[in-house]
Amino acid sequence: MKNKAIRGLTFCLFIICLAAPAPAQDNTGTADNLGVYGSTVDNRSFYDIGVNEPVLVPGLSGYYSIGADNVQNKGQNTTSLNQYLNFGIRGVGIPQLSLYAYGRMNTAIHEDESFADLYLGYIEYKTFQGATDIMLGRFAQVTNRFMTIDGISASQVFPWYFGVSAYVGMPRYKEAEDPDEELRNLGDLSYGGKLFLSGIPSLQANISYYRETGDGDDGRFAVYRETFGGGILYFKTFSPPDNISITADTHIEQDVHNGNLARLSGKLTGQYGRVQGTAFADYYDIRDQYPADRQFVIRLISTGLESRYGADFYVEAASWLDIYGGFTYTEVTMRGEIENPGQIYTLGADLLFDKQGVRATAEAYDYESVISDATGVMGTVEWYVNIDMLLTLTGEMAWLRDTDNDNYASSLEGKYTIYLLQNLSVSVYGQAGSQNRFVDDWRWGGFIKYEFQ
Repeated sequence: MKNKAIRGLTFCLFIICLAAPAPAQDNTGTADNLGVYGSTVDNRSFYDIGVNEPVLVPGLSGYYSIGADNVQNKGQNTTSLNQYLNFGIRGVGIPQLSLYAYGRMNTAIHEDESFADLYLGYIEYKTFQGATDIMLGRFAQVTNRFMTIDGISASQVFPWYFGVSAYVGMPRYKEAEDPDEELRNLGDLSYGGKLFLSGIPSLQANISYYRETGDGDDGRFAVYRETFGGGILYFKTFSPPDNISITADTHIEQDVHNGNLARLSGKLTGQYGRVQGTAFADYYDIRDQYPADRQFVIRLISTGLESRYGADFYVEAASWLDIYGGFTYTEVTMRGEIENPGQIYTLGADLLFDKQGVRATAEAYDYESVISDATGVMGTVEWYVNIDMLLTLTGEMAWLRDTDNDNYASSLEGKYTIYLLQNLSVSVYGQAGSQNRFVDDWRWGGFIKYEFQ
């Protein structure tokens, strides 16, 4: 029963920590999936893989940070020194040429251990409005948030309402120094491309192909992944003054090598005034195409295959209050090919008090499945004490049902930031949590951050 409780807490904490709480039903993620350069090429989030990527502007932008982190978990204590460098330089020699890099270095204080990793690092040639875009180096694999590619990528938008893109290189996980976090074995070479519509009002569409190859366990040539697919996005605003619109998005990918369905997703979003509603259904293998805005599943005890459908809503109830909520039915394929059904219910509110400098979110959730049942609440408060001080508090409590041990779990963390200068800030943080897989018993530290402008 204790293992059951831990797995239930694992799921619930991942739901809250990794889920975007709901107004987020825009088209940015959809455009990323479609790869429609005609309308998103100037949006830097097109290449986002979950890191704080600065917007490239003339000159230098980005940041450097250095700090110490102390973790106490299950009687063990570790301290490390962490450094992050994230910068972009536009106009390297010529206005169309840019350089971008993001990496970190981690050094253990009491152990002879350190590692460094370059998450992203590439040179980019990009013409006006992004008609031609070429990247050389380590860039994000836009269909897999966990992966990057060491190689070359090129796209070209033509004046005949379509464009093409292609890339080739070596696939790798963002944090190659931690093999335990790898979702699956990767090949030695990956390549693919897209043919997409461009410049057509209210319509985006593409067809795509991806192949990943390398040496198998027996040393022979093997195909690790091969998919062919396409997507369509239609959006229409009927009455701009009344804020009435509709968006329909579908995408499908076939596993060509194994003859299986690799991905299927559909989403219909409507907005009328201050009310927005979305109905969705999808099927994913999270080891390859886990979207950044989706709630997570228990990867450690599942095959990674998951289908789900549901609906959610978002209401601008007042100038200071937004209400959101939703229902999701999910089926996770466990090891042994057993289908594990579950339901996720959420209800929350975003609050904004400008005069007091306070932003807050409060949410309640309920998860029911054959693995565990749990109910939880969480809240986040951001308070600008004054123009140079920011206090952030986050707390969560989860109650586990149908178990004799570990009936509840909690997590509380806070961060205090002081902006010393226009570009320089100092932060201290601390976190306390009950014992489980993903929350440390204690964690504290601080860092200094300098932003380039």
